[in-house]
Amino acid sequence: DGIILQLPLPLHLVDKTEKFIDAIRSDKDVDDHTTSNYNSDRQTSIPPITIPVVAVVREILLEINEPLQGKDVVIIGRSKYIGTSLALMLIQSTTDSKSSLISGATVTICHGDTHLNNLTWYCKNANIVISTVGRAKMVQHRMIKEGAVVIDV
Repeated sequence: DGIILQLPLPLHLVDKTEKFIDAIRSDKDVDDHTTSNYNSDRQTSIPPITIPVVAVVREILLEINEPLQGKDVVIIGRSKYIGTSLALMLIQSTTDSKSSLISGATVTICHGDTHLNNLTWYCKNANIVISTVGRAKMVQHRMIKEGAVVIDV
């Protein structure tokens, strides 16, 4: 049995997000959002994949079955739970044969403060674009180079 807090919270509660998250017992925290879980996971050199969205993106990338080492990946969204965890997963160095397939990428994180011209440039030059912002039509077809992989979470 676990607890999932649906984020983002409604506008009138958004400033209390951390308070709601930290009210969840860490052993019931399915999304790994509580401060104690988040901080303890980052004590290791390998980022956690317990966050469901991160685990799903990991599986998608493994299914593609193409090494990411040296490839350019753009992550749109800098939330500490998804964007940052994805970036850590993709830049890690590992000797595990399965994980090495999706490690060693060059990662650029873009966000709401990234100018549209810069976002377009980064996306046009990326082999993989992962959008985690939850905003429709954030990534336009004209922003993606031919053959690139786009994952919208």
